Amino acid sequence: MFCAISICCAASRATWSFARDKAIPLHKVWSKVNHSLGDVPLNANILVLVIQVLLGLIYLGSSAAFNAFVGVAVMCLGASYAMPIAISLANGRRDMEDAPFSLGRWGFAINLFAVLWTAFEIVLFSMPAVIPVTPVSMSNFFSKMQKRTFLMFFVLK
Repeated sequence: MFCAISICCAASRATWSFARDKAIPLHKVWSKVNHSLGDVPLNANILVLVIQVLLGLIYLGSSAAFNAFVGVAVMCLGASYAMPIAISLANGRRDMEDAPFSLGRWGFAINLFAVLWTAFEIVLFSMPAVIPVTPVSMSNFFSKMQKRTFLMFFVLK
């Protein structure tokens, strides 16, 4: 419950910020601030709450579908963090020479570990979420891995 409250708070703030900057559809609706409640972005908060409820309904319908949905979200988020690090490593970390913060001589090793850990995380979240593993859940695992391998081939090419 506490996690849901903090997620709702953070997501509604992010939604309001994107709406304020006209970066999402219906930005005029989501960027409105309710002054009678103490300057609360009520519409953005309601949008986030509705999305959370819909995700909860997915869980009620099928926990496997919800786990797959959340697993893909975690993998995409991890990949979005790892991509700039991998690009920096591929460029020999030349862009980091004049950065305001430096990891010093440990920078390459820490960046490499971050990319490898994210790759491990992606494989881990692709595995079946239930034990015992059934032929259906295992075929789902291989299906996901085939799609990701195919996608990574074209992204990295």
